[in-house]
Amino acid sequence: MKRVLLLILLCSSLLVVSSSTDRFPRVQYLACISASHAPINITGNADFIGQGWSGDGSPDDPFLIQNLDITSNATCMRIADTTACFIIRDCQLESFWDEDYAIGYNAVELCNVSNGVLENCDIHGSASCVLLVDCNNTEVRDCHLRSISAHGLYGIRLKECRILENNIPQSGMEGVALVDGNDIDFADNQISDSHQSGVGFYNLSQCTIADNAVSSCNGHGMHLGEILDSSVFGNSITLNGAYGLCTYAINSSFVNNTVTENHGYGIDLTGSGNTLYGNIIGGNGVYNARDRGSNNTWDDSVSLGNAWGDYTGFGSYAIEGEAGSIDRYPSTVPGVIGPALILMVLAAGILAIPLLYFLRKRVRLRRMQPSSDDKSGPLVCGVPV
Repeated sequence: MKRVLLLILLCSSLLVVSSSTDRFPRVQYLACISASHAPINITGNADFIGQGWSGDGSPDDPFLIQNLDITSNATCMRIADTTACFIIRDCQLESFWDEDYAIGYNAVELCNVSNGVLENCDIHGSASCVLLVDCNNTEVRDCHLRSISAHGLYGIRLKECRILENNIPQSGMEGVALVDGNDIDFADNQISDSHQSGVGFYNLSQCTIADNAVSSCNGHGMHLGEILDSSVFGNSITLNGAYGLCTYAINSSFVNNTVTENHGYGIDLTGSGNTLYGNIIGGNGVYNARDRGSNNTWDDSVSLGNAWGDYTGFGSYAIEGEAGSIDRYPSTVPGVIGPALILMVLAAGILAIPLLYFLRKRVRLRRMQPSSDDKSGPLVCGVPV
């Protein structure tokens, strides 16, 4: 009987977990969290040891902060001035609004740290969910970030950092904002419903911005201000309230992005020496693209340009803006009937009407003529009685 009851309880718990539609359901964390924990404050490598965290801080055995549930009206976790390797994993962290002082707090703050990893955490911040300041070789991966009044993630002066595979469904300001940094890998993130832009990057160099999905934000999908020597490819930027991609860029490439159905311009480009090709750009509210920079190339200089929702199918494609740029090898958006094809179909239909009329009349006349084998005499047209 005990075994039967145990089996029933086990099956019930599995049903509860599987029925959740949230990417990071709370029950997933409660299953592995041993107990709630007080806010954590680490200010140096020695604090990892003094507070009893497992590991020795080496790459092979990093300090591990895992399976914690921290709810606070202040910052849940702050780590500063460390060089030891550490991992924060499988934690649920929530900083709620302090009603007494009418102020919100960042849920996680990593300041002047190197070699840190924050992964697979569910984080709810009354200010920003994650704040990174002066971080080097630090990674935020596979986290679920929801902010009431600020950013999902805000970073300042970052170097060799990675922001990967995060889900940021709601932010009071920008979903992700980065200011001053180089060698940033920002990839495979999903950002939606930000009150401002989905992504705001300012003064970054040698960055990779790849395979992100940014949609339904009130501001621009991606606002990339002053990016240098960077690659922007494979991103989906759709249904945003302002421009899809608004950027000031120098010597950067924009390849295989989908920029569709944004309220303003699809792409608004300033800067110089940039290359854009293989992009799908269509259905945007003002113009699909505008170039206000210089020496920007809107194709690969060989045979591949961009697919445009309003391309007529004839000749090159002129880019709006004072730069006077053109796409020399444009194409229509895949799966969409372009204006040229529509005109061809209409023209074919118009030409077919007299031809069909002539053929039909000829067939009727042939039917009325007697055949040579008809021996019944001349054709007599019947008159209805």
